[in-house]
Amino acid sequence: MLPEKLPSTLSYGGGALSILSAMTLTDWGILIGILTAIGTYLVNHYFRWRCSRQDYYFKLRRDQREQELHDLKKQQLKGEVSP
Repeated sequence: MLPEKLPSTLSYGGGALSILSAMTLTDWGILIGILTAIGTYLVNHYFRWRCSRQDYYFKLRRDQREQELHDLKKQQLKGEVSP
């Protein structure tokens, strides 16, 4: 660490330490509860996004397969392809 940045870093560290030491047990409980709620929201959001993405690609492949079967059936009815 550069010598000219040391006082600034120590000042910020001291300020953060004084804020953390002033927190009571109730304050810590509230902070942990808020962080847990935010973490739960982010995890749920990620898994819902992943599930919806998988559903989209599954439906897309199913539609493509149904279209291919439909086209094959049309060709069979026209006599272009043997059954």
